[in-house]
Amino acid sequence: MQRAVRLLGVAAMTAVAAGLAGCATSYVVDNNVQSYAKAPIPPGATYRFERLPSQQANDAAQTDLESLAEPSLAAAGLRRDDANARYAVQVSARSQLELSPWADPFFDGPGWGPRLGLGAPSRPV
Repeated sequence: MQRAVRLLGVAAMTAVAAGLAGCATSYVVDNNVQSYAKAPIPPGATYRFERLPSQQANDAAQTDLESLAEPSLAAAGLRRDDANARYAVQVSARSQLELSPWADPFFDGPGWGPRLGLGAPSRPV
């Protein structure tokens, strides 16, 4: 009898540990950065920003993005000259919202656990 109780206790502890281990996973934020081979930049090299038609539609946002890129280009030794540019630079940014599969507001768990009464969920839906 004691052995059965001990095995039942070990099984219960293992189930609790496995359940809590599932909650201990981390949230991953992915990113993607593309860079190309580093070419030597001649002294006094100039550049201009080039825009795609899709970037010309939202002029204010594209101008803000280009102003963020200018200090990095200056640090690399490039000078902006729209009239006599040797290089053309295209700058773009994109963000994408991916919903977590665990953040489903319509799923209220497996159907068991604490309830507020009369089958009401224990958390707001």
